[in-house]
Amino acid sequence: MFGNGDPQSSSPMVTPYSSPVRSSAPGSGRLLKELAEVERLYPAKRYVMIDDKLRILNAMKQVWGERVTSVFPRQGHYAHDPQILADYPPADIQLDHLRDLTNYALTAFVTPVSETKR
Repeated sequence: MFGNGDPQSSSPMVTPYSSPVRSSAPGSGRLLKELAEVERLYPAKRYVMIDDKLRILNAMKQVWGERVTSVFPRQGHYAHDPQILADYPPADIQLDHLRDLTNYALTAFVTPVSETKR
């Protein structure tokens, strides 16, 4: 589980399962390099990305597909912007607050999305 490492964020994203990923434009070579680095340093079958920017979550979904569970905490100025919400598909999990993560069992994050939508 990792976040984008935003130093201004007060969110409790530093866990033994976290690694910072810098925000990169969708489809950029930089994003591909950063995700390859995450895979090299933290090899896993599945990843969980928590970010309040749908464009970041969407870019990671385009690269990793079903290997990543996207989590969108609906907070901050991106959370309710109608244009942003219209431009990107919804995240796999949407939260009103980061603290709502505690309401989910681990299986919600590691079960392939296609299996949870059956």
